[in-house]
Amino acid sequence: MPKFEITKINLPNKRRKLNNIDELADSISQVGLLNPITITEKGDLVAGWHRLEACKQLGWQTIDVTVLSLNEVDTELAEIDENLIRNELLVLERSEQLVRRKELYEVKYPQTKHGAIGNGRSRDAQSATLNFAKDTAKKTNKSARTISKDIQIAKRIPAELREKIRETPLADKKTELLTLTNFDAETQKEVVELIVEGQVETVEEGLKKITNKALPEGLKSGAEVAKKHKESDGTKWRESLYKTLTDINSIKKLGGMQKLSAKWSDKVKRQYVQECRNYARILLEFADEIEETL
Repeated sequence: MPKFEITKINLPNKRRKLNNIDELADSISQVGLLNPITITEKGDLVAGWHRLEACKQLGWQTIDVTVLSLNEVDTELAEIDENLIRNELLVLERSEQLVRRKELYEVKYPQTKHGAIGNGRSRDAQSATLNFAKDTAKKTNKSARTISKDIQIAKRIPAELREKIRETPLADKKTELLTLTNFDAETQKEVVELIVEGQVETVEEGLKKITNKALPEGLKSGAEVAKKHKESDGTKWRESLYKTLTDINSIKKLGGMQKLSAKWSDKVKRQYVQECRNYARILLEFADEIEETL
């Protein structure tokens, strides 16, 4: 495996936050760098920013690398597109393939990397990111929003947890994986361990077990309601959705959630906020799924 001087690696102008570098550095110090970072022939970083920063923190002077030429980029892009089009991947695998596709796409079209001016992204960067989503959506026959949601899974769930998930039924459950992405790494780890050990079957069950507190009486879990919607069909779904909207309007008539939650503990409030966000996200996914059939 070739090595490259760390100080000579060119970093893209990324805006996303680095997470869990201390934990990653500790892992690398114990078991080594299991996966090399990826760079171009010019030394531009393609993949492995977190790994690179962790190795810097450990004081490494060189690092194992995989060097890509543009011809190799085109070859790998073609392989990924074939995998995505065949639709034989697990949800987790699809997410990882899309993340890799985005990395390669940015190597082939450097202008698509996120640039920034002031506190936001430039118009060119915004347009370029949109172009990636549109290009991928066109090739895979999925909506751009679906592509963005799929990418979120691999981006927000740490690699070591994805490895644990890979051999479980959770690896092919998009709604539950997206729910998992809404929580911090420690919460994700606790939930995944419960699933792997067979103590719970779903992310929702895992979250309830570690919080050890149910939602306030009379208020339904957004995720549970959305799941019932998904399992129903025809008029039943429409009736179920209408009933839920009626319940929401009733809450508004009672004074709104601020009034109803006034006596809740902060822990219960945070839990309910998360459930509401889960509910909204799942309904948007339903809309995307239907839209793709139009």
